[in-house]
Amino acid sequence: MDKLLKPLHKKKVLAPGTIVRRIGGGKDQQGCFLEYDRERNMILINILDMASGSLFASKGVLKPKEGDRLYFYASSFGKSPAADKALAVVKN
Repeated sequence: MDKLLKPLHKKKVLAPGTIVRRIGGGKDQQGCFLEYDRERNMILINILDMASGSLFASKGVLKPKEGDRLYFYASSFGKSPAADKALAVVKN
């Protein structure tokens, strides 16, 4: 598992833009946190299926089920010294 992934505890308050990952129930997905809904479920955008490396949904609600393990990335790629170089590769 990636060293930047940290367990996401229920009381943790996420900032918009935080990458969240769910593993469990045969799923391995991650998406960008947008906001909480009224029931404190997470609204995510750009949700990826990590097993296939493809886009699963452009927007969705994450309602964790029993047995799901939730993580968040403790660092963002935007703060990395390699970010500009990687962005140039993607753009080209």
